[in-house]
Amino acid sequence: MPLLHCLRHCARCQIPVQCFGVTFIKWGVRLILLHGYIIYRSFFTQGLLEYFDITGIDELCFVKDRSVYFQISLEERNMILGDVDGTQYESKGFTEITLQDFPVRGKAVYLAIKRRRWRHKKEAGKIIRNDFSFVAEGSGLTKELSDFLKVQVDTKVDTISNIAGYHQIQPSKLNRHYKKYSSGFKDWNQLTHCEDYLLFPDNIGAYLSIDELSLSKGELYTFP
Repeated sequence: MPLLHCLRHCARCQIPVQCFGVTFIKWGVRLILLHGYIIYRSFFTQGLLEYFDITGIDELCFVKDRSVYFQISLEERNMILGDVDGTQYESKGFTEITLQDFPVRGKAVYLAIKRRRWRHKKEAGKIIRNDFSFVAEGSGLTKELSDFLKVQVDTKVDTISNIAGYHQIQPSKLNRHYKKYSSGFKDWNQLTHCEDYLLFPDNIGAYLSIDELSLSKGELYTFP
């Protein structure tokens, strides 16, 4: 039984309930499950559990390097968001994506997400999906993890490979994602001429030098 459904069901009853392998008795049911739900909400990307149900949590292992990781399976609820008349549509299967999220106790965490799609009952070619903001552009990372790693790469005196290792991410994956998306390199205003020259506004003033020469360490002479 999905977590939220279990919470709603158990909060109304006063009988022993089996949930996540633990038996809760009578009055403690509501409080214990509510605390568990709050912990789950804190664990996942903000807003994720409002639209998805957890269908499985598995501890798996990569064959190549035998590293252990967690895979959390989620399924989108049958709920159309936005200004759309849901009565005109019917659920027609899922598309699946896998996103890497923050590691837990030194183990990588992957979210296997099944996103629902709906088809118009009269116009078979009209398909809609909910638009969510938790996917980072062009990557297999959650947006929160992508934003966090960008700050780490921008501010830490360390290599991308080391930063990736700290967070159980393949270095090539983080390097590619940072270069093509999160660094802002594609939108850089000097991209078109960066291979030929760079402009540093702080070095441009009323007077320009012709040449500079360093005669010894720490001494720089400018020849106007």
